[in-house]
Amino acid sequence: MLNEPVVGDEFFDRTDLMKNLGLRSEQMLSGNRRNIGLIGLRKVGKTSIIWEFMRQNSHFVHNYIYIKEKPTKTMFRKILGSVLYACMEHFDVGTDQIWMTTDKNLKELAMRWVQVDPMIAKLSFEIRDAINEDAESEELLDLILGLIKKLSEYKETSNQKPLVLIFDEFQNFALWGDNILETLRENLMMQKNVWWIVAGSSISMMENIINASSSPLYGHFETIYVGPFEYSDARTYLTSTLDGILISETHLSYIIDITGGYPYYLASIGLKLCDIAQDWNVHDISKNALLEAIAQDVFYRSGNIYKHCHQLIVNSLEKKGLDTYLTILSAIALGNHRFSEIARYVEKPGSSLTYPLERLIASDLIVKNDKRYDLADPILALWLKHVYILREESYIPELELKLDVFKSQISQMIDDFKDELGHARESQIREIFTKKGYTVASGNIGKDEFDLIIDGDEGLILGEVKAGNVNTDQVYKLLDKVKRIKKVRAVGKVILFALFGSSEQAKRSCIENEIEIWDIEKVNNERKRLGLVRLKM
Repeated sequence: MLNEPVVGDEFFDRTDLMKNLGLRSEQMLSGNRRNIGLIGLRKVGKTSIIWEFMRQNSHFVHNYIYIKEKPTKTMFRKILGSVLYACMEHFDVGTDQIWMTTDKNLKELAMRWVQVDPMIAKLSFEIRDAINEDAESEELLDLILGLIKKLSEYKETSNQKPLVLIFDEFQNFALWGDNILETLRENLMMQKNVWWIVAGSSISMMENIINASSSPLYGHFETIYVGPFEYSDARTYLTSTLDGILISETHLSYIIDITGGYPYYLASIGLKLCDIAQDWNVHDISKNALLEAIAQDVFYRSGNIYKHCHQLIVNSLEKKGLDTYLTILSAIALGNHRFSEIARYVEKPGSSLTYPLERLIASDLIVKNDKRYDLADPILALWLKHVYILREESYIPELELKLDVFKSQISQMIDDFKDELGHARESQIREIFTKKGYTVASGNIGKDEFDLIIDGDEGLILGEVKAGNVNTDQVYKLLDKVKRIKKVRAVGKVILFALFGSSEQAKRSCIENEIEIWDIEKVNNERKRLGLVRLKM
């Protein structure tokens, strides 16, 4: 399922991060604890990282706890049951089928622990009584922390596996009251043999909780930031999701661009493309197929990305003033990035926008750099600009007509992206040779156009940049152009820049005809040698 953590063979990339966690795991086993705080936006893959870590590190007893925004007695009972269950596994006591968090099961787990060690009887009876008396959240939390403390004490006097306490959406603890973080700090400091790993998707709140000097938890966690995939990893992930279905490099790059490399969005659109390929009985993705996939996932209310974007806004913001928040978000999505521009679009005095803008920043929906406001999530920006405004605010009544407008807008985006991608890459290629001291140009020689033209001492250096997988036809077309140039000018070198790779036949044709072929690795090695930034495709 798309919303479930990805583990095992399905888990992808994150090599350096997992290696880092593995090193911290070894340090913990040797008695050197370094608690970890994973920080990253929603849908970036933090939960999958946690679950894959648990799968790879069976030498710990894992206790995974998801923290909800609003603490309830039911939630605390689930946490209590989770810790009790971990205790039973910790001491290799059979729990049979006791995994549902019912009052009966909680009491049975507590009483079984008494049988394991009579010294724990007092705490076990307290748990039983708390369940019988329908204890409040605060009392249940005390019992939970007491259980964890007891596990820490047992580890000091036994060879049992150490406990890893994992809190997902940890920032929600801060919403429970002023004293909760201080309580957690006290327990964390006492539990030297319990390893804490926390994760949170509210970057601003997590920073305030574990990295702000005023926080009780300051200095107790090493921060690891979790970002989206880099281009090469996103490309590999998406092509593996497509599982043999062919797609052009331009369309592949466009998907990566609009999703920002977030694995959830890549998987969602990739799986939708697989469905369409099957429904249409095709083996390669045309532009129409891509438009249909994006429409089904982003435009239709049944789409995974549509539902996610809608829930993201509703769950992040209070209902009071929601219209104002949405108008501000829409303003930014439409290109109004300065305070004055947003105020003009919203048609409200600037003084009334200070609080909602601060609230949107605190919710990690927008980011502020210098005096510029931007949406934090690229797919949310696309949804607001091309779906929400069109569906909710336009005067077009018919849904089908709105869908046609949406597809037309996305189609134009793809065309513009293709043009911009080509021009940007050409400029960055020319930058290499400019840095080497050449006078570099581009344009036409006669009727033939080249992306790179250098008038060298030993003749012209001609180059062509390809934003797609190069085949033999493209090599032969380049050869035809070069042959025409050679009739009037000396040509010293010809370079084909195959940034997205080339077929084996194309490589052989280049070698046979003395054409240099530069792939992305060759280009980036040259840029690195010259002190230039690597290309991120």
